[in-house]
Amino acid sequence: MRIGVEVVGRVGSLVALTALLVLAATAGALADGVPAGDATVTATYER
Repeated sequence: MRIGVEVVGRVGSLVALTALLVLAATAGALADGVPAGDATVTATYER
């Protein structure tokens, strides 16, 4: 039982770290594409 709790804790930490990295990458990409002034940015995704 104790080992299972430890494994769940480690997996939870890994998931949290991964989520933070994704958020940081998203924020970096958004900040990189922000134009100066009052211009807007439009992202278009095509298949």
